Amino acid sequence: MSNRIARHSNLVTKVLLYLSLSVAGSMTSAQTLTPQTITIAPINGPFVVGQVVQLKVNYAGSFIKPTWGYFQSSIGIDYRNYCTFTVDPITNIATVSLNHYGPCTIVAQQAGNAFYAASPVTFVPVTNNGTTSSVIAIKGAKTEITIPNLPTDITINAVTAILQTVVSYKSGAAQDLTPIANASNLVSVVSTTPDICAILGSTKNFTVKGLVSGACRIRATYNSNPLGADYAISENEFSINVSLQPQTINFPALGAAVTNHTLPLAASSSLGAGYPVTFSALPANVCSVSGTTLILSNPGSCTVKASQAGDSTYAPASAQQVLTVTGPGQTTTTVSSSANPATSVTLNATVVSAVPGYTPSGTVSFLSDGQPIAACNAVSLLNNATATCNTSALPPGTRSIVVNYLGDSNNQPSQSLPLSQTILPVPTISFTNQVGPLNIGSVAVVAATSTNAVTPVTISSLTPTACLVTSSILNNVTTYSVTARAATPVCVVAANQIGGNGFGAAVQKTMTISVNRAAQSISFSALPVTPVSAGSIGLGAPVATASSGLPLSFAVTNATPANNCVINAANTAVSFTKPGNCAITASQAGDGDFAPATSVTQNLTITTETTTTISTSGNPASNPVLTATVTPLVAGPAPVGTISFYVDNALTAICTVNVATPTCSANGLSAGTHQIKATYNGDSFNRASTSSNLSQLIVGTPTLNFVGPLPSLVVGGSATIAASSSNPATPVTIKSNTPAVCTITSASVNNVVVYTVNAIALTSAQVLCQIQADQLAD
Repeated sequence: MSNRIARHSNLVTKVLLYLSLSVAGSMTSAQTLTPQTITIAPINGPFVVGQVVQLKVNYAGSFIKPTWGYFQSSIGIDYRNYCTFTVDPITNIATVSLNHYGPCTIVAQQAGNAFYAASPVTFVPVTNNGTTSSVIAIKGAKTEITIPNLPTDITINAVTAILQTVVSYKSGAAQDLTPIANASNLVSVVSTTPDICAILGSTKNFTVKGLVSGACRIRATYNSNPLGADYAISENEFSINVSLQPQTINFPALGAAVTNHTLPLAASSSLGAGYPVTFSALPANVCSVSGTTLILSNPGSCTVKASQAGDSTYAPASAQQVLTVTGPGQTTTTVSSSANPATSVTLNATVVSAVPGYTPSGTVSFLSDGQPIAACNAVSLLNNATATCNTSALPPGTRSIVVNYLGDSNNQPSQSLPLSQTILPVPTISFTNQVGPLNIGSVAVVAATSTNAVTPVTISSLTPTACLVTSSILNNVTTYSVTARAATPVCVVAANQIGGNGFGAAVQKTMTISVNRAAQSISFSALPVTPVSAGSIGLGAPVATASSGLPLSFAVTNATPANNCVINAANTAVSFTKPGNCAITASQAGDGDFAPATSVTQNLTITTETTTTISTSGNPASNPVLTATVTPLVAGPAPVGTISFYVDNALTAICTVNVATPTCSANGLSAGTHQIKATYNGDSFNRASTSSNLSQLIVGTPTLNFVGPLPSLVVGGSATIAASSSNPATPVTIKSNTPAVCTITSASVNNVVVYTVNAIALTSAQVLCQIQADQLAD
């Protein structure tokens, strides 16, 4: 019975038992056989399935070649299941093939003969990981998984061709790969990046599908079962780049490129209108892009790029064109002047391009006799390629004028043909006298001479509103006079001379003449006292005027109460809301013809109506107290002054009091009804007013007398007492003012009231009995 040693078991050397063999034939007992030995070179591990090793032998004694064999253990392991060998008949070298996972033990022995004894059985020595034994421990061969025809790149949504896995093992010193038949049955293939790619189908026939862009990782695992333990478990990973799907850009060829021109840009993506194309251009100093327009700025090489950015499914794409931007063309420059001869000229330059549509730009320089003309160097061309230079700096004589055009990116430089220009000398004008300052209306003579003595000099006014120049001729001599008309604007007279006598026109000479400003005054009438109910009062003419006729300005310089008066925006009136006083100042600042006027101030008094009322302390009364009250119609400064009280329209007041204490005691009025009124005399801000009549009844005061002499009483005593009145119509009553000393009692006898005084007691504080007679008014 054959037992297989399990994978990864330790191999143990077994004890061998062999039978001795004898050489056929006869031998005498006295004959001794020569011993022989063999030595086998050790083989070095480690050992794996598929490996081939050679066994070399050295032997001593006879040259009998040893025989090779397998070791048969006591447990009956047949090592031929794990390894096989062949022997070279000449060299006697055994070549061992390690075929399967497990142990293998090989021995060798020399046979004996008539002369040599059989050698001992010799095990093949095995060295593995520093340990020496007689067992060749064959391990499973290292395996490797490959996927033939696996692409390195696929695009999103693309599926590879059908793929299969191949498992090979390495054997021999060269570690050659040998495929394992039907190994795909034991291989699992999975995507370790399922979000990037997917595995479709079985391991024998599977495909890979790209899902999104990225690195697709595929893991293949070979898992041999016990029957296939000759090959080690292995795992291998593969990578496929999943890229975006491609797109292409259709970018039609652009036209000819010339500086300062533009070209339209148009391109499209193979994906359609949903994938718009953008444009760019480099270098920026040669060309640039604005939207779908190519702007050509300067000569040079221009690279125009059409791009589509793509998205999560489609890759970006671009296409480009390289344009050669052409440079400048030839130009022609001409020059002309405004007058010839002249003292000062306007020089005109025109530059024309030989290439239609290429209007020259840039600058031109004007030269006289080969030298730049001051202020005429580097003059910019206008949009119509013309330039102008005004100059009076050329010296008299004949000058050769040329213009140099400096060119631009589209146009070459050029120079004009010379222009012969005659420059006349410029005479100098001088005034012979200095005039001024003048008063308005004054007249003065003004004269001037010139270095061109033949041509007359004329004088005129440049400011006719300020001064007027007139001329008169006497004995063929022209005299000029200037009349001052106004101080502004400043009077300016000019002397001019036309060309002639070999001179050009003279440069105008001017003279400024000062004109004094006229004085002015302000007339400001006193302002009337004005009631507050008016609300405002007008200012300006005829109340206030300036002798110059210029408009006045008004300002409130003081006000009681504060801020009561306001000048309106039109400066024509002052408004107010309360009684009081306002100081209003009229001013005139002057102008170019009149000096400022002295300001004038007038006071405006604003008054209010008042109401006076009168009241009495009693009515009727014999001596009433009268009170007057003054109330302003509009609140302002408190009323001051006096109030007079009049009775029955008399012209003389019964009393005159201050408003602060407006009471009057009406003593001495006769009995009867009187008409009383109060009159307020007013003040600066509160007007006088008179109250309505108060009907006051004045009653007489009767005389009371006790009848007969008053009695003397003792405590406990009593006596009758009576009193009479000058007013017999009203009864008289009697009462005690000292009830602790005496009391009064009364009784009616025959319809006459009789009063009795009763003495009660004396007190330490009081010993007199005081009685009082009273009578009511009627």
